[in-house]
Amino acid sequence: MGGAAAIGRAIRADISKTVRDVMLLAADNVMNATPVDTTHAANNWVLSLGSPFTGVDGSRDAPSNSAQRAGIAAVQNYDVGRDGKVFLRNNVFYLQFLDEGWSQQAPPNFVAEAFAGGVRRAPRGKKTAARKMLRGMAAQAYKKGY
Repeated sequence: MGGAAAIGRAIRADISKTVRDVMLLAADNVMNATPVDTTHAANNWVLSLGSPFTGVDGSRDAPSNSAQRAGIAAVQNYDVGRDGKVFLRNNVFYLQFLDEGWSQQAPPNFVAEAFAGGVRRAPRGKKTAARKMLRGMAAQAYKKGY
């Protein structure tokens, strides 16, 4: 029985590492792809465990990235059995317009493209599943219809 438990722990560790690596790369990609005027929008890409981050960190006049740093730290210690789902959200109300191409600093749909870049960290044989997961997350990465 010790063999089965060891295999289970190894699978759990492998899944946790894959999710962690893919999500950290997707977060880095989308943070770097977000047009920057005050850093407020880029600083509000927040990773969270269990449920999506629902707040806005800082303001355009006083940008903050404390929630972003806390989310990255949490995901760096991610364990699929303990932590459940990982979310990457941005609740800045004007992000929808940036993603529609209102800024000359980024092309339209930069959010989906940045999320898709996270697939590079997925191991061979897991890229299709990672692509599907990230495509779904990109569609829900920010609130639409303001």
